[in-house]
Amino acid sequence: MLETKWRNAPGDEVAAHGWRVMPISRALLVRWRWGPGVSGALVWNRPRWLLVSDGERARRLPLPDATRGLQFMALGAGLALAWLLARLFRGEAS
Repeated sequence: MLETKWRNAPGDEVAAHGWRVMPISRALLVRWRWGPGVSGALVWNRPRWLLVSDGERARRLPLPDATRGLQFMALGAGLALAWLLARLFRGEAS
């Protein structure tokens, strides 16, 4: 059985100069159970928003995930390298 859930989790609030800032992260929880004694879980946390408040109004600012961009660039570079190596060594395996 495979179970997935998304959860938003607030971080520690920081207050300075009349402003309050709280980071909000989003976590993907994946749990699996394949019988007695065979189970596991994966948790993937990502930054999501900054909740900024001046006491009267609050704004939710999107927080870019730089790590995600790097992961996609690494995936793309790996696929490009695999394609290039396959093209280079295509006829040498005989």
